[in-house]
Amino acid sequence: MTTLVEYGGVYVVNETAAKRRVAAIRWARRALGSLEVVVLEVETLRWMPGSDTRSLCGLAIIDTAGVERLNTPLRPRLPSSRSQDHHAHHSSPEMTSGAPPFRSILPILLRATTGVVIATYNAPSVYELIMSEVRETGMDPQQLGEPTNWRCISQARSDWFGQPDHYLPPPAAERALGRCRASLKVLRQIATAGPYLADQQ
Repeated sequence: MTTLVEYGGVYVVNETAAKRRVAAIRWARRALGSLEVVVLEVETLRWMPGSDTRSLCGLAIIDTAGVERLNTPLRPRLPSSRSQDHHAHHSSPEMTSGAPPFRSILPILLRATTGVVIATYNAPSVYELIMSEVRETGMDPQQLGEPTNWRCISQARSDWFGQPDHYLPPPAAERALGRCRASLKVLRQIATAGPYLADQQ
C-alpha cells in the first residue's frame, strides 16, 4: 500500500481493525480542525461507450469549514458519450462546451492547493486523473505531483467501518461541488467516533 491511498502514516502488517478505526477517527478530527486541509473532487465524462478513459469536466475545492475555494466546469479534452455521461454524472457535452480548458485552470488549482493537504474520496483515481490532465498541458504539477500531499477519505471510511480492505462507494452527489460537500460529510461522520451512519439521500 502506498502513501497515496493512506491518510496518515504507514501501517504495519499486524495492525488490528480497532487500531485502524482509531487512526481514522484521529485523522478525521485533525483534518476538520485544520484549514491546512482541503477537499477536492472532480467530475468526468466517459470518452466512448464501454471505455474506462475519462476526461475531466468539472473540479471543485472546499476547505474543512465548507468554504468554497474553487468551483469550475472544465472543457473535456476528449470526445464523450453523452447518453452514458448524462446518466452517470448529470453532465453533458453541452453543459461544458463553453468551459475553460484544464490548462487555464491549473495555475488557479496550484494556488488553491499550495501549503495544504488534499483530501479526496478516491485519492488514487482522482490523483491519476489530475496527473493525466497535467501531463497533457506539459506544465509542472508542483505539489499536485507529490503523492504524500494527498489523503484518501474512502480508506479512512473503510477503516472506520471496520472493513479496511473493502471499498465503500461514495455518497450520491451531483457535480464536483456536491461531491466535495458529500466527502466532507463523510469526514464529519468519521470524526464523531460513533457507529456507522448510512448515507441519507
